[in-house]
Amino acid sequence: MEVTFGKHAGNSVEHLVVKRPDLLAQSANGQLFRLQQQARDLVARFDAKPITYACFGTCGQPATRGVVIPGLTGPAWWCDTCMAHDLDTNPVNLVSIKTYVGAVRYTKDRCGASRVPCQTLVKFFAEAKGLPKRAREPQIQQFFS
Repeated sequence: MEVTFGKHAGNSVEHLVVKRPDLLAQSANGQLFRLQQQARDLVARFDAKPITYACFGTCGQPATRGVVIPGLTGPAWWCDTCMAHDLDTNPVNLVSIKTYVGAVRYTKDRCGASRVPCQTLVKFFAEAKGLPKRAREPQIQQFFS
Protein backbone atom coordinates (compact mmCIF):
# COMPACT_ATOMS: atom_id res chain seq x y z
CA MET A 1 0.00 0.00 0.00
CA GLU A 2 1.42 3.33 -1.02
CA VAL A 3 0.73 6.81 0.31
CA THR A 4 -0.50 9.03 -2.52
CA PHE A 5 -0.69 12.43 -0.85
CA GLY A 6 1.30 14.92 1.19
CA LYS A 7 4.99 14.92 1.95
CA HIS A 8 4.96 11.14 2.50
CA ALA A 9 3.65 10.41 -0.99
CA GLY A 10 5.54 7.48 -2.44
CA ASN A 11 6.20 5.85 0.93
CA SER A 12 4.39 2.68 1.85
CA VAL A 13 1.88 2.55 4.68
CA GLU A 14 4.15 -0.11 6.20
CA HIS A 15 6.97 2.44 6.21
CA LEU A 16 4.80 4.95 8.09
CA VAL A 17 3.72 2.35 10.64
CA VAL A 18 7.37 1.76 11.56
CA LYS A 19 8.93 5.18 10.94
CA ARG A 20 6.10 7.67 11.66
CA PRO A 21 3.75 6.18 14.27
CA ASP A 22 3.09 9.68 15.57
CA LEU A 23 1.50 10.62 12.23
CA LEU A 24 -0.83 7.65 12.37
CA ALA A 25 -1.85 8.51 15.94
CA GLN A 26 -3.10 12.02 15.08
CA SER A 27 -6.76 12.89 14.86
CA ALA A 28 -7.62 12.77 11.21
CA ASN A 29 -10.21 12.99 8.50
CA GLY A 30 -10.16 12.53 4.75
CA GLN A 31 -7.09 10.88 3.24
CA LEU A 32 -5.18 10.54 6.50
CA PHE A 33 -8.19 8.85 8.12
CA ARG A 34 -8.32 6.31 5.27
CA LEU A 35 -4.57 5.76 5.67
CA GLN A 36 -5.04 5.10 9.39
CA GLN A 37 -7.71 2.52 8.58
CA GLN A 38 -5.28 0.74 6.25
CA ALA A 39 -2.63 0.81 8.96
CA ARG A 40 -4.85 -1.05 11.46
CA ASP A 41 -4.19 -4.42 9.80
CA LEU A 42 -0.46 -3.72 9.81
CA VAL A 43 -0.53 -2.81 13.49
CA ALA A 44 -2.30 -6.12 14.21
CA ARG A 45 0.48 -7.93 12.29
CA PHE A 46 3.09 -5.93 14.24
CA ASP A 47 1.51 -6.95 17.55
CA ALA A 48 1.25 -10.61 16.50
CA LYS A 49 5.01 -10.87 16.00
CA PRO A 50 6.80 -12.23 19.05
CA ILE A 51 9.63 -10.37 20.74
CA THR A 52 12.86 -12.13 19.81
CA TYR A 53 14.81 -11.12 22.91
CA ALA A 54 15.17 -13.19 26.06
CA CYS A 55 13.61 -12.06 29.32
CA PHE A 56 15.75 -9.68 31.36
CA GLY A 57 15.04 -11.86 34.41
CA THR A 58 16.78 -15.13 35.21
CA CYS A 59 14.22 -17.48 33.62
CA GLY A 60 15.66 -17.57 30.09
CA GLN A 61 12.15 -17.45 28.57
CA PRO A 62 11.32 -15.27 25.56
CA ALA A 63 10.27 -11.74 26.48
CA THR A 64 6.64 -10.80 25.94
CA ARG A 65 6.68 -7.11 26.87
CA GLY A 66 8.83 -4.08 27.17
CA VAL A 67 9.06 -2.38 30.53
CA VAL A 68 9.85 1.29 30.36
CA ILE A 69 11.91 2.53 33.27
CA PRO A 70 12.67 6.23 33.79
CA GLY A 71 16.30 6.98 33.03
CA LEU A 72 16.86 4.08 30.62
CA THR A 73 17.22 4.80 26.93
CA GLY A 74 14.98 1.91 25.91
CA PRO A 75 12.68 -0.73 27.31
CA ALA A 76 13.89 -3.69 29.33
CA TRP A 77 12.43 -6.92 27.95
CA TRP A 78 10.52 -9.19 30.34
CA CYS A 79 8.33 -12.29 30.16
CA ASP A 80 4.91 -12.49 31.80
CA THR A 81 6.22 -14.58 34.68
CA CYS A 82 9.18 -12.55 35.88
CA MET A 83 8.66 -9.36 37.75
CA ALA A 84 10.33 -6.17 36.62
CA HIS A 85 9.90 -4.82 40.15
CA ASP A 86 13.02 -6.83 41.07
CA LEU A 87 14.94 -3.92 39.60
CA ASP A 88 16.32 -1.22 41.83
CA THR A 89 13.54 1.25 41.06
CA ASN A 90 10.15 2.21 42.43
CA PRO A 91 7.56 -0.17 40.88
CA VAL A 92 5.18 2.78 40.49
CA ASN A 93 7.51 4.14 37.80
CA LEU A 94 7.47 0.94 35.71
CA VAL A 95 5.22 0.86 32.67
CA SER A 96 4.64 -2.47 30.94
CA ILE A 97 3.96 -2.24 27.20
CA LYS A 98 2.89 -5.14 25.00
CA THR A 99 1.37 -3.49 21.94
CA TYR A 100 2.03 -0.90 19.26
CA VAL A 101 -0.84 1.23 20.50
CA GLY A 102 0.48 0.89 24.05
CA ALA A 103 3.86 2.26 22.95
CA VAL A 104 2.27 5.16 21.07
CA ARG A 105 -0.09 5.95 23.94
CA TYR A 106 2.76 5.86 26.49
CA THR A 107 4.82 8.38 24.53
CA LYS A 108 1.81 10.60 23.90
CA ASP A 109 0.92 10.62 27.60
CA ARG A 110 4.50 11.15 28.80
CA CYS A 111 6.01 13.24 26.01
CA GLY A 112 3.08 15.13 24.49
CA ALA A 113 3.20 15.96 20.83
CA SER A 114 6.91 15.29 20.36
CA ARG A 115 7.33 12.76 17.56
CA VAL A 116 10.86 11.56 18.35
CA PRO A 117 10.04 9.59 21.55
CA CYS A 118 7.16 7.88 19.75
CA GLN A 119 9.32 6.97 16.78
CA THR A 120 12.11 5.75 19.04
CA LEU A 121 9.94 3.52 21.23
CA VAL A 122 8.17 1.95 18.22
CA LYS A 123 11.59 1.43 16.63
CA PHE A 124 12.80 -0.42 19.76
CA PHE A 125 9.73 -2.67 19.61
CA ALA A 126 10.12 -3.28 15.86
CA GLU A 127 13.77 -4.26 16.32
CA ALA A 128 12.81 -6.53 19.24
CA LYS A 129 10.33 -8.21 16.90
CA GLY A 130 12.93 -8.80 14.20
CA LEU A 131 13.13 -5.68 12.04
CA PRO A 132 16.80 -4.91 11.27
CA LYS A 133 18.31 -1.65 12.48
CA ARG A 134 18.33 1.00 9.75
CA ALA A 135 15.69 -0.97 7.86
CA ARG A 136 14.87 0.18 4.35
CA GLU A 137 11.69 -0.39 2.38
CA PRO A 138 12.45 -4.01 1.34
CA GLN A 139 13.15 -5.06 4.93
CA ILE A 140 10.04 -3.24 6.15
CA GLN A 141 7.90 -4.98 3.53
CA GLN A 142 9.38 -8.35 4.52
CA PHE A 143 8.73 -7.61 8.19
CA PHE A 144 5.00 -7.22 7.49
CA SER A 145 4.66 -10.08 4.99
